Order: sequence, then structure tokens, then C-alpha cells
Amino acid sequence: MRYTKHCLLVLLSVLFVCTVAGCAGGGDEGPKANIAVTIQSTDGILLEDTVALSQNQCTADQAIQTACQAVKLAYTFQNGMFDNFGGIASTQTDGWLLYVNDTLAEVGAKDVALQDGDRVAFRYENYDTAFAQ
Repeated sequence: MRYTKHCLLVLLSVLFVCTVAGCAGGGDEGPKANIAVTIQSTDGILLEDTVALSQNQCTADQAIQTACQAVKLAYTFQNGMFDNFGGIASTQTDGWLLYVNDTLAEVGAKDVALQDGDRVAFRYENYDTAFAQ
């Protein structure tokens, strides 16, 4: 009886670990979307990478966060907005703007669904100049 309880406890522990690993992206989540990610400041490119995300949960915020975490680029993501990459924070006149396939996004990164081959970029720009185009 004691042996059975021990085996059951071990089995439950293994199942728990496998479940947590699956939720963290360690499991097979189906088809992947390859997304090109760029973070560009006025001084140059801070990050340029391609990430593979599950196609059923592929959004711009996930692509950006995944790429930043992979290269350990610090960022701030609060209230659904990115406002700091690599210690460069947005100001009243300049800031981080999201582009998807070279087009300025009209919604926040968490609301942008991506497909395989899409390109997302955050560029640090003057707001007046960017929105005048």
C-alpha cells in the first residue's frame, strides 16, 4: 500500500511538471509561425531576430516579448503598451511605434494577430513626423 501511494505521488508530480512545461511553450503546440522582429532606436538596431510562435496564439506582443527575452533585451510592457527598450524610454515627443510589415499599426501590439512570415518592428521616432506620413 505504501509503495502504491509513493508511485501515485511520483506519477502526479511528473504529470504536473509536464503540464507546466506545456503551458510554457515546451509542448507541441501545432504549426509554428516564423515572425521577424526588429527593435530600432535612433542610434541603430537593438534587436533583430526571428521567433517561432504557435500559430493559434500569435500576436505582436508575444513576438516582441519572446525575441527580447531570447537576447535578454530589457523592455517595459505595462497596460498593454511597450514604452522602453534597452533603457530608452518614450517621452512626450518621441517614442516607440509599432510597425507590422512596414506599416504603422493602428492598434496596440496585443491586438495585432500575425501570420507566418510577418515582420514586426518597434522604431523609436518623433511622433509628429511618424504620424504626418
